[in-house]
Amino acid sequence: MVLSFPEYQALKAHLAAGGLSPIHMVDACGGQYFTLEQPDEPTLQALRDYFAPMGARPDFTDENTHFVLLDVKED
Repeated sequence: MVLSFPEYQALKAHLAAGGLSPIHMVDACGGQYFTLEQPDEPTLQALRDYFAPMGARPDFTDENTHFVLLDVKED
């Protein structure tokens, strides 16, 4: 899944409203990824919950500081 800039802005506002970690997007030819300033569990869970209705899930690095969005295939 690829986020448009307005979708990214809505995500940033959603996280800010919940007092969660700021997020940053890197969008370049060949891919898009996101970084978190504070990869705490409430922020990670909020991201999982935010993307689930969209049919996507964040795929976090081992340190939970970066992630990409993966499309969830229905079984």
